[in-house]
Amino acid sequence: MTMLQAGMAHLTSLVDPVGNIHLFVGAVRYSPQIYSQALPQIMSKVVYAANVMIGDCRMETVINLLTSWGRLAPRGIGMALTQFLPLAQALQILGRHEEAKQSASSGVQLCRSEGVDGRHPLWKNCANLYQMLRDYHTSFKLIRDAHQAHRVTSQQSVHPSSEGRGMTNEPVFNVMRLQHDIEQIRYLEDVGRLSLSSEEVEELVGTYAEALQVVRSSKQMILSVNDLQPPLRQRMAAVFDRPLYMPKEEGTPWKERRALNPSQDFKKMSRDFMNGEVVVIDNFLTMPALQALKEVGLEAQFWHATRLNNYVGAMDDDGFGPDVLARLANELEEAMPDVFDGHTLLMHWGFKHDTELGPHGIAAHADTAAVNLNFWVTDDHANLDDKSGGLVVFDKRSTHNISDSSLGDYNHFGTNSTTLGLTKDNIKNRVPHRQNRAVLFHSSYFHETDVHKFKNGYQNRRINYTLLFGRMESIRCPSGNFRMKD
Repeated sequence: MTMLQAGMAHLTSLVDPVGNIHLFVGAVRYSPQIYSQALPQIMSKVVYAANVMIGDCRMETVINLLTSWGRLAPRGIGMALTQFLPLAQALQILGRHEEAKQSASSGVQLCRSEGVDGRHPLWKNCANLYQMLRDYHTSFKLIRDAHQAHRVTSQQSVHPSSEGRGMTNEPVFNVMRLQHDIEQIRYLEDVGRLSLSSEEVEELVGTYAEALQVVRSSKQMILSVNDLQPPLRQRMAAVFDRPLYMPKEEGTPWKERRALNPSQDFKKMSRDFMNGEVVVIDNFLTMPALQALKEVGLEAQFWHATRLNNYVGAMDDDGFGPDVLARLANELEEAMPDVFDGHTLLMHWGFKHDTELGPHGIAAHADTAAVNLNFWVTDDHANLDDKSGGLVVFDKRSTHNISDSSLGDYNHFGTNSTTLGLTKDNIKNRVPHRQNRAVLFHSSYFHETDVHKFKNGYQNRRINYTLLFGRMESIRCPSGNFRMKD
């Protein structure tokens, strides 16, 4: 076994990841050509090892691994970005915030010096580093630019086929997704957002309608474009996940305008959150921010994440990065420093639900973050039951005794409150839906979408947005810097 093979084997098994870095570097002396060829795989193993060890609460080992990697690995943006983000996250979890900021700053300086923009293959690494520095406006601009440049779509969608494909990167759809897209095209035509002729709109809708008929007659819950027969396959491939309209973000004044309603008792909310309570915030957004996010929900064509349980999602890979949301994240951190000081924005997304296809949404799960914020923008008159339609938060939460791999099982589409052993007696708070209402809670609490009954029609779909801050390891790991009362 060569020195390179030995290092790869040890790193794969996570026996001695720090020592393996030295083995890799030693391999350069003996076979630089082999080392160069193996470099992408080595980088992947380093990142994988770091993330697994963070999930296992081995922060100091992560720091040693990545410090060695940064000191000994060849120079270059790919090498450096392998190190900076997980290192900053591990330091942040330990409460070493200045060091975390230093690591993220080093990465951002490299992104700038290399001129990384939305066309660069490492745009997402840089977007994540900007988020670590709370520069959400720049991060979100990278997200939007990347979508514009590459038509990047998440499409990491559940595909429970007979072949057991599980997660797939193929363009996929179900009844909910196709019905949503047809209704959105009609809506955009009605409000004058499309540059297509009426004949072109009818042709486009006809293609989607044919695909919808195929899904309805199929025994599969979700199909891919490749499951369609020619010539429909070629017609769908030419239009599916290709936005006709996206709201323009450039020149919007959200850096100067308020998104968060300032007329709130943020000190009390912070105390309640730190005591482990579920904090309900009414009149959450300013009216201009609420209107902007309603328009995003109705008009922007980045709702590409096809999901089971009759909902679709908008993720960062779909181009979901509204500037108003960046402003909101910054204002939340300023308003509640006790809650957010140790946690930067980690993930964000939006979901749309269709009651006509079923009353259930996202099953019980715990997100891999420290702080969870959910809020709703759909008009109240669309909700036919004002006692439901919101969020159920349970009193059971993940702890340091639950491994990262087990946590992943919680978030698998096959799990729900029953498989997790949750009953009505475990409900900590059932928060009904209200327009412009937010729910703030520790993300380690298991939670699920409440049953919902909304009016039919595109503008009546239930739309919620989620912001996740920090990593859950800050709470569940004994070495984490964040503590909550049981």
